[in-house]
Amino acid sequence: MKKVFYKGIEYPSLYKFCELHRLKYSTLVNRLRGDMTLEEAMTWSEVKDPITGKVYKNVTALLKAYGIKRDTFYSRMKSNWDIKDALTIKPGEIKNYAKRA
Repeated sequence: MKKVFYKGIEYPSLYKFCELHRLKYSTLVNRLRGDMTLEEAMTWSEVKDPITGKVYKNVTALLKAYGIKRDTFYSRMKSNWDIKDALTIKPGEIKNYAKRA
């Protein structure tokens, strides 16, 4: 297992690090798969609206503002939707996003 170093402390694994810091392992791993550093992944929670620039407390608050369910949003993002379309197109408006382009 790969050791983790955070604020001068060595942890035997990322899993143990998450356990000791009371973090959800899968959440931290997903953040680290992007371009986040461990420090950013530990403190990240706010999200900026890519359309208006408004800052929301978290993704759930952003999705609520657009009336999009979390599962719908993440499904769209996994299907390589543009983030603006994923937020603004209401379910049922477009049956097949891939054919749209």
